[in-house]
Amino acid sequence: MAFSIGLAVLAIAIGLTALWSVTEITKKVLSQTKEMLDGQKMELLRVSKSFDDSLRTLRGELRELSDENIELRRELRTEWKAQSLELARIRVFVDEFEAAWKRQKEITNLR
Repeated sequence: MAFSIGLAVLAIAIGLTALWSVTEITKKVLSQTKEMLDGQKMELLRVSKSFDDSLRTLRGELRELSDENIELRRELRTEWKAQSLELARIRVFVDEFEAAWKRQKEITNLR
């Protein structure tokens, strides 16, 4: 009987030692996993900040390009209007020149 109790105590001691070992290994694995995840979190935060900075810069550049585009369109519209007016003046001049040429030709033919 004492032998059975001794074996039971020994089995319990072995079981508790094994349980303690598993607990310690689990603690170490969890600690390493936490350190790894913290490192990845820091890297993600760094990449996220870098991405946000790049995005902010691109938005600013896009805004500048948009403003330049608007200004260039205004200038182009103004230039187009000026060219249209100049073309209209040239057409009037050509029409008047043709009319004067025809009159001169008629006068010359009458003589």
